[in-house]
Amino acid sequence: MWPVLAPVTMRSFFSVTVLALIWPAVIAKDIEPCQRFAEMLLEGRSKTTLENPYNYPAEVLVDAETAYQCATSIPIRNDHVVSVIGRFKKMLSMYSTLGFLKNPPASYQQPPLDVIAYLDSLAEKAKQNQYANFYEYESDLSLMGYQVHDQHFRLRNGGMFKFRWHLPDDIVSVSRDGKELPQVYVYSDIRRDVPSASPIVELEEEPVFSYLSRYAQTKSSIGLLEPHAEWNALMYNPAVEFGTWGSRNGSSVYQSEFRSTSSYNGNSIKGKFANGTGFEWKYMAGSKAIYNLTKVSSGKSIYDNWISSDKKSRIRETRENEEMRKLFSKKTTAFDPVSSVPYPSYPDDPIVVQSNFSRGGTVSGYLLSDNSTGVLSIPSFLAGTYKESPEELHTAVAEFIAKSREAGAKKIVIDLSGNRGSFLFLAYDTFRQFFPKMDPFSLANSRASKNLNTIGSVLSQIAMGSAESLTGPLNRTMAQQLGAGDLGMYGTLSRESKPWKSWEELFGPVTVNGDNYTNPWRYDFNSSRIIGQLKFNMTGYEDNHRDYEQAFDPKDIILLHDGHCGSACFIFSNLMKNIAGVKSVSVGGMPVNGPMQGVAGTRGCQVRQSTAIAKISLMIKLVLSDTKNRSAEAVRSNLGVTREEIESLPLPGGSPWRDVSAGINTLNCIPRSDPQIPYQFLYEASNCRLFYTMDMVRDVTHLWKAAAAVAGGYTSACVPGSVEGPGSKPNKPLYASPGISYADVWRNGDWSKLPRDEPIENNGGFCSTSRVGGSVRVAAAIFAFAWLL
Repeated sequence: MWPVLAPVTMRSFFSVTVLALIWPAVIAKDIEPCQRFAEMLLEGRSKTTLENPYNYPAEVLVDAETAYQCATSIPIRNDHVVSVIGRFKKMLSMYSTLGFLKNPPASYQQPPLDVIAYLDSLAEKAKQNQYANFYEYESDLSLMGYQVHDQHFRLRNGGMFKFRWHLPDDIVSVSRDGKELPQVYVYSDIRRDVPSASPIVELEEEPVFSYLSRYAQTKSSIGLLEPHAEWNALMYNPAVEFGTWGSRNGSSVYQSEFRSTSSYNGNSIKGKFANGTGFEWKYMAGSKAIYNLTKVSSGKSIYDNWISSDKKSRIRETRENEEMRKLFSKKTTAFDPVSSVPYPSYPDDPIVVQSNFSRGGTVSGYLLSDNSTGVLSIPSFLAGTYKESPEELHTAVAEFIAKSREAGAKKIVIDLSGNRGSFLFLAYDTFRQFFPKMDPFSLANSRASKNLNTIGSVLSQIAMGSAESLTGPLNRTMAQQLGAGDLGMYGTLSRESKPWKSWEELFGPVTVNGDNYTNPWRYDFNSSRIIGQLKFNMTGYEDNHRDYEQAFDPKDIILLHDGHCGSACFIFSNLMKNIAGVKSVSVGGMPVNGPMQGVAGTRGCQVRQSTAIAKISLMIKLVLSDTKNRSAEAVRSNLGVTREEIESLPLPGGSPWRDVSAGINTLNCIPRSDPQIPYQFLYEASNCRLFYTMDMVRDVTHLWKAAAAVAGGYTSACVPGSVEGPGSKPNKPLYASPGISYADVWRNGDWSKLPRDEPIENNGGFCSTSRVGGSVRVAAAIFAFAWLL
């Protein structure tokens, strides 16, 4: 078997790649690849200790080809594909951007996509029995997911995406002096300050830029709007990693989209450095789920246990999961969540850390050496998945503002690197902490579908007390919690900040770009729904008023983005820009001059899981067919809904596969100036763009100081053509083309003029893979990292 390393401690997750010898396993040829893969994983797991702070197993990595053979041996029924596609289409009726994706404005930096037509093409392929296995179908569906460019969009197929392939090292794109166009380097070379580090110029006998650009457009699953941000997603980014595993217990340690992938790319990847030497990185494979099954005998057994909706399979998997928990119920080593800063490139002396920091909390604050600059790092707005509460993030921000003010900080950098959002009301609250007297005005709307009208009509009338006869599952409290904006009218106000008279008044619809939408609305932050979600009054409302006007002038604050910012992060950034007038800096991007959109994650206002919508639909159906005091027909008439509308709602169950569901954006964030086109499709460049330098990769304070200098008016370090880029002014997003298209950005990234034979010289003492002559085979790397179960 492949030998397996014990998991590393939290700080060493990001600092050392451990090498070990590998010997081939001697296994009978007639053993099914899935059984062979499971045996490798289980043997490795039995040798793994739990020396990490979360008490979860480390992922075991084994042979990549065996994992691929296992994945492609999982069977599929093409008639089931057709059935599932039909369910997806029904779920997507409330997806807010369907019409604009099909026909986007010129400002949109990605190609158009007709989601329904794409799904129809998959169904047609299945009708012709063209899918030989589940992996083939998943690959086609995944490609559509990449092309949507929406972090809120996910289609799930009964438990696949269990396989991951990993490389032993990462890459970074850095400029040698901040002015020269960046080149791609091996991350460990830059991190360890290796002498004469040479850039990568070829991957798989193809120029590195063209290889990575194609890879970003076909393999990256993160869903970003800006091509520069897609490029950044391929590179190592500690803030993205920490924002993922530090704040939640339901997803893996994040690695770059290049180092870790759910698509098989072969056993290895070969490359060449500018100095003429070659290298080969071997892929290894792992799974966060397959080692939970102790009796995997074939691809069919995986289908039966993971994918099929058969109840007997669920019972079997439950029993085997219990066996695995007993097997690995070991104690963890002691861990101090307050004093540990889990970035090798970050200062180890924060002035503020969120409660349960690095074990649920991710916010930290710093003062740079002369105390003139305060830095607030917010890699996530998530709260509530560990022991932390939303108020703990709120408290950390308040303490940072107080301590920075007390220290006499003149400039504030709010580092939103890696922040993909989460709890949207914390975004509003954080804005109010910096500007407690400013109104956090923002507008939203939804796609005015028939299903939304049915759900909204019922929930709104219950929430407002006009349908008290509907008792049982759909009580008033539930309707208030679920019926805000995207599913009802509770907790919302009109664009003029007035209460709605009825659901019909909110629903409209209004026709824009050939599709129907609700009227624009804003949140009522005095409503009990917001208070109930936050568990405290939002800053500036009710009894939660600050005793200062505001701590810092907007011109002394700068937002730092790397392209990942989306969802709640977008909402916060949008308020800071358009209400307060705060400027922003974006960092990174492709080797081409010009502007960059730093906020390039999802700009939607609300994500809903189809399972939650289906549950609500089921409750509505049950209530309206089982009323005690009057007939169901009379109740439906009173609510203004028909039997046909109730029956057409998406209901749970009935799928041939388990856990078939979708995550969809149900609320568009729309501009106050012209609420016609969602922010998702508008162009908004940062006020300045910086290239990453090697110093910034090794020590993030170099990046913070460069951003603070921009706040001070020094723009000489900004990438040419990026100062005050298109759409960077408050409340003036660009509706027309910014003069560069999606294709232009990729096409203009030309490395032919970059120096290829002038490696960086320094005084370090490490041996680099980029310096060793001949073909360097990095085939023995076994690295373990925590996978949150």
